[in-house]
Amino acid sequence: MSNDAIISAHEIPVILFLLSIFFSFLIALLIQRTKKPQLEMQISKYSFHDQNRMKIAHIRVRNKPVKYLSRWMNRDFATNCRANVEVKDASNEQLIKNFHELKWALNPEPLKYDLQGNKIVVMIDPAIMMTAGIKNLGERWEDLDIALKRQGEEEFYMNTPQNYPLNVKHERNRIDARRCFIDIIIEYDNGKSNAKRFYLRNDSNGIVDFELSENPFS
Repeated sequence: MSNDAIISAHEIPVILFLLSIFFSFLIALLIQRTKKPQLEMQISKYSFHDQNRMKIAHIRVRNKPVKYLSRWMNRDFATNCRANVEVKDASNEQLIKNFHELKWALNPEPLKYDLQGNKIVVMIDPAIMMTAGIKNLGERWEDLDIALKRQGEEEFYMNTPQNYPLNVKHERNRIDARRCFIDIIIEYDNGKSNAKRFYLRNDSNGIVDFELSENPFS
């Protein structure tokens, strides 16, 4: 047997050991990347209030399940999710307003009620206000409030936690545009989602003409 053959025979276990380390590292890296939160957004159902004279548009958000492996592996929770939103004029993409949080639909309204004499007084609750725009997301869909419109009014209002009580018209949240781009990024601890664009039309003072779409309106 030649010296080359002897050297090769000795090298084989070392090569196999190095390959096993490399593939173990590669698998660990792949698992870590797969478990990283990945958020997706879709349009959700509208909700109606005030005897169907107020309409709230929602999107729904979730941490996307792992494809093909969801039976054995879940993504890490996306913690402290907060919506970062830009509202732009659809005719020229000029920025109208931006918002650094919207209210998660199932989070409590940031209000507290106090009995003064024989009257119930509604007040803002700062503690609830701090958490109304934050949500931990797993694989279950969660609705995020986008905007509300009242029947008979031309404008609509973005639904931030500061938009409560809903019977108060907060000028900071008021939008007067007819057709808008709603660009949304969900930020969470140590990451953020891809940007998602929705289209909103507000063609009249009726809530029937107030709706979201994932495609441009004709």
